[in-house]
Amino acid sequence: MAIELFAHNQKAYESALQMLEDEHKTAVIHPTGTGKSFIGFQFVDEHPDWKICWISPSDYIFQTQLENVSKVKKDISFANLCFLTYAKLMNMSLEELNALQPDLIILDEFHRAGAAEWSKGVNRLIELYPEAMLLGLSATHIRYLDNQRDMAEELFAGHIASQMTLGEAIVRGILKAPKYVISLYAYEQSFSRIESRVRNMRKGRQKEQAQLILERLKRALERSQGLDEIFRQHMEKRSGRYIVFCSGHAHMQEMISQSADWFSGVDPDVHVYQAYSDDPLTSKAFREFKADHSDHLKLLYCIDMLNEGVHVDDLDGVILLRPTVSPIVYKQQIGRAMSASSHQVPIIFDIVNNFDSLTSIDAIQDEMDLAVNYYRMMGMEDAIQVEHFAVQDEVRDCMEIFEQLNETLSASWDQMYAQAKDYYDTHGNLMVPKAYVSEDGSHLGQWIQTQRQIRRQKRYGSLSAERIVLLDQIGMVWENHSDMLWERYMQALRHYQERFHHIDVPADYVNEDGLHLGNWVSRLRVFYSSAIRQDYLSEARIQQLNELGMIWDHHDALWERNYRSAKAFYERHGHLRIPEDYRDEEGVRIGTWIRNMRSRYRQSDGASLSQEQKRRMEAIGMRFASRSDVEWQNGYDHAKAYHDQHHDLCVPIAYRCADGFALGKWLARHRPNARGKTEIRVDDQRRKLLDQIGLIWESGDTESTYLQAAQAYYAEHGDLALYGEGHYHGLYLGTWLSRKRKLYHEKKLPAQLQETLNAMNMDWRTSFERKWDEQAERTKAFVDAHGHLPDETEDKALALWCRRQKARKPGELTARQIEQLAALGISGHRRESWNDYWQEARAFVQAHGHLHVPLSYVSEQGLKLGEWICKQRQAYHNGKLSEKRIARLKEVHMCWEDPVSRTWEEGYAYARQYHEKQHDLLVPSSYRTADGYPLGEWLSKQRAHYRNNMLRPSQISRLDELDMVWSDNEVKWNQNYQKACDYYRENGNLKVPTTYRTEDGTQLGSWIRTQKKAYREAKNYPKERIHKLEALGIEW
Repeated sequence: MAIELFAHNQKAYESALQMLEDEHKTAVIHPTGTGKSFIGFQFVDEHPDWKICWISPSDYIFQTQLENVSKVKKDISFANLCFLTYAKLMNMSLEELNALQPDLIILDEFHRAGAAEWSKGVNRLIELYPEAMLLGLSATHIRYLDNQRDMAEELFAGHIASQMTLGEAIVRGILKAPKYVISLYAYEQSFSRIESRVRNMRKGRQKEQAQLILERLKRALERSQGLDEIFRQHMEKRSGRYIVFCSGHAHMQEMISQSADWFSGVDPDVHVYQAYSDDPLTSKAFREFKADHSDHLKLLYCIDMLNEGVHVDDLDGVILLRPTVSPIVYKQQIGRAMSASSHQVPIIFDIVNNFDSLTSIDAIQDEMDLAVNYYRMMGMEDAIQVEHFAVQDEVRDCMEIFEQLNETLSASWDQMYAQAKDYYDTHGNLMVPKAYVSEDGSHLGQWIQTQRQIRRQKRYGSLSAERIVLLDQIGMVWENHSDMLWERYMQALRHYQERFHHIDVPADYVNEDGLHLGNWVSRLRVFYSSAIRQDYLSEARIQQLNELGMIWDHHDALWERNYRSAKAFYERHGHLRIPEDYRDEEGVRIGTWIRNMRSRYRQSDGASLSQEQKRRMEAIGMRFASRSDVEWQNGYDHAKAYHDQHHDLCVPIAYRCADGFALGKWLARHRPNARGKTEIRVDDQRRKLLDQIGLIWESGDTESTYLQAAQAYYAEHGDLALYGEGHYHGLYLGTWLSRKRKLYHEKKLPAQLQETLNAMNMDWRTSFERKWDEQAERTKAFVDAHGHLPDETEDKALALWCRRQKARKPGELTARQIEQLAALGISGHRRESWNDYWQEARAFVQAHGHLHVPLSYVSEQGLKLGEWICKQRQAYHNGKLSEKRIARLKEVHMCWEDPVSRTWEEGYAYARQYHEKQHDLLVPSSYRTADGYPLGEWLSKQRAHYRNNMLRPSQISRLDELDMVWSDNEVKWNQNYQKACDYYRENGNLKVPTTYRTEDGTQLGSWIRTQKKAYREAKNYPKERIHKLEALGIEW
């Protein structure tokens, strides 16, 4: 029995498995506490034949993970698992690495593999085993303190099987939303620094105001609760288990010394444990902490060893006693308190030692807001379990007073300007970080930000024109980062409008500078329609976009354009019976649009069209019935006209009306075939209408109806030589007879029916037998006329047929057929030896002067010499051909290099030229180059050769350099995806009717439907495909 994973992990596992099969590498990025290590163990458990190499930052992380998975599945075997730390891997010799031979490499906490030394070991292992699959597990893929390196891109080429943020996990209810408590400790040093700044100010009104605010701050701090009271109030479980994160060894010892004072109100006898990476007793302390089930408060003080990879059961919360940390560490630490397997609400104490380090949890709340907005936009509100979590800010009042004091402490404008000028002289710019503080303690970064806000009237104050000029002289950038990005995109949008005369930018458009302009415009529409990010999309910016001609509702604009074209067609032709592939002179596909309107009307009972839109379309002759209904009505009109003229519906199957309508076939398609099915849907309403004009429906026993038809056919023709889908008086008599022949050969045909059909000279032969007999008759006629079997110069097709009969294996022919062949002088099959083929090869050389045998060549003796020659070359290159046979083949001038390699090089040259222009090899099989070379067919052959191991490693490598996609299915998917992109650009949506076909016949509607079904039913539908289709607005 497999490990029972949580639903989100099961989906991630299946997606990773599929991506490993397709891409050979993938990553799973799930937050701490969601159980992602179990995904790795699922691979270990379900693939015992794979040798798996698991690499982790430390032994204790891996050992803890083993303990956790063993609790879930006690009988799991790790016989196929080899464990290494990154540090050990880095120091392994080549001989040790050669002994690993992994099928799958798992990089746990793979963002750590970007470390300078550790990366060397990882890269060496990957280079040594390029065929091994690569799986990464981590809570993050970004190395924030290492130039924002994206390790998912570096290690896995961006192939991410599943990705989830901490905020999303909370929103979905995978992790319990915590209770978050913010407070201060040891603020005295910070307060003394502020007090010193006030004391050193020049006397005056500003200093008096600062002293008043400082006194307010002092009283607020005195009134605020101490940590002992905060812990006593919020630690509801007195015997709880908490991890306390510290910044270093000295800091940890200082914090432990405070534990008696801070936690005495919770438990006078606190059980304290400590662990850090360099301590040899760490594992022991960690085990004791987990094993402690006493009624006392349990605290595990640690530095960095529990940031990642380790899950502790029944953890009640974490206490953060640290300065500012990286986003990775921050999320990993608070994630320790949250677990997908826990049902209790965790508590997080975020305690810092100075005012400047007070860090809100806005980043996580932003992630939650983003997830909530996404699920609402996608119509997946059921996925939203939590939108916010409780935050208890114990120092909010103090912070507000502190900010007021900071403003008061700011030096005069001239003094701050002087500091700004010094900064400019030193750095060459005025891009001052917001948190920047000068040597004398002045908050220059905040002052610069204040000047921007005052000028933009976002903050109270005055900024004269003279001061603006002074700031401009030292490189003042008035826009913040967000504003600068806005201007950059707006400039790109203006250039787009100048070039294309509109700003209806395709969603996937990227300009020459690499800006994803289409995606930006699409997001603006979302902001506008959802009334979100109003701080970003302000009224002024909306006005800017409107002046450029922004289309806020893309669908309405497209509808008006298509309606104008449809109206023009109606005014010219008086109807809207427009072929689906019709385009007007401006290239608008009116036929496709008319069909889409019918589909939208039916799927939503007309709700997706406004009453005004329906009224306007009906005014130009629109009938909202489906195309099939319209076509049926057209057929019925023809049938009624025939009935009015002839007073019956006895229409011959081949009959056509004066306008070419095939009425006979149309009526026949309403009658049941041999399986009792009709080709055209016949509902009660249609049956009633056809009854009124005299259509004779088949009644009674269908089997007897067909038997009567067979008797009538026999009386008319003297035999039952009707095959396939042959019609007779409106019945598919050929299909019925073919089914009887099949039952006859399966010995399932009733004896009485067989006897009846025998009386009518029933031809019981299969299709193969009939064609074989035709060829045998032709051969006999040739032999009777010429006295010998045909050769290729006399009748190539017949000669080839004779050779194939010689090559038939025992059991492929009946005794009657073998007897017929013997009468023609064609000997039976015998097992050919290697020497027989060698003799044929020598005869070929004597006849042609070379051994360049075509692959399909069959000798006069029926030997498939072309295939044999190819196999000898493969055996030679693989080192599996004996020296004796090599010598004998050299006697007949064997060419070991494939003579078609020159043809291969020609095809490769065309492929390279195509790749240089298109940056891929997603070529339709029917594609030909400008000079007529069948590149699509050539690439299809390479894929077939790849599957059959008929390509050399060098050829595979060279095609890989051109981004060759070896899977036919993947190529077909991408070709269909490009058709979907074309449809989206044309219609502004991906609501493709099921019956829709593109101009080249691609069944795009059916393909879209298949993707939706695969997404709903297949848990491992590739995430990359989901992203691509969602970018086109697909509605799953």
